[in-house]
Amino acid sequence: MFEIIKSFEKHTHPYLINCTTNGYLTPRILECVESVLKKLSIPRLILVVSIDAPRELHNKLRGIKVWDNAVSTFKELRKLSKIYKNFSTYVGFTLSQLNFGKLEETFYSLKSIIPDLSPEEFHVNFVHLSDVYYKNTGLKIPKDFKIRAYQEIRNFWKKRGKKYFNIVDFLERRYIDLLERYLKTGKTPLPCKALNSSIFIDAEGNIYPCTIFNKKLANLREIDYDIKKMWNSKEANEVRKLIKQNKCPQCWTPCEAYQTIVGNIWKQIRF
Repeated sequence: MFEIIKSFEKHTHPYLINCTTNGYLTPRILECVESVLKKLSIPRLILVVSIDAPRELHNKLRGIKVWDNAVSTFKELRKLSKIYKNFSTYVGFTLSQLNFGKLEETFYSLKSIIPDLSPEEFHVNFVHLSDVYYKNTGLKIPKDFKIRAYQEIRNFWKKRGKKYFNIVDFLERRYIDLLERYLKTGKTPLPCKALNSSIFIDAEGNIYPCTIFNKKLANLREIDYDIKKMWNSKEANEVRKLIKQNKCPQCWTPCEAYQTIVGNIWKQIRF
């Protein structure tokens, strides 16, 4: 992971690197994060530890006893965030019908171990279906569940402060505000910026518009790692037209929502 981030720093000079972990390998995770912070010049590094339920249910959902490790990882990462001003860590909670009603309980389960834990340290996402990334298209999401799930998120959100402290806080708040519209309509609430400001590359080097849209554009090895060539290809332009016409799966996952919010910033200012 360190070598990957080092390569990004060398070739793209990123402002922000945001990674997610299940928190299982605590020593290795801490070693990697400290190496990045000490040896590289990344303006901002964020690491999100996935915790989707209290201990017993979380371990059941993950298929491995990982809850205690994840909590330990998060506790240690919080210590690093107090030392390095360019580093932040959060808990990532993805709400689905499998853990519905457990958001607040999960928060307080962690707070019993980390007394100064705040709601601002929880990032909440809503379950999505994807052949490309999640491999979970067999999962059925009841229509009435979506609105009940949003209410659970909204009730938890009331525990947070109302001020925008930074750009990350702004993006997450807008994401939640627009989530209700998405859950009611099933449509992406803003003109999507997938394949305009971002792409998704899977572990085998296959390139897709995003984590949801199953339209393979190329493989890195097959195009000699020339992403620009793919970006300007006829096929990519055709897929952009489909996205613009809303002929894509329609989603509101943070992986695409955050850059979509930024890409429609003037529409955000009007609210």
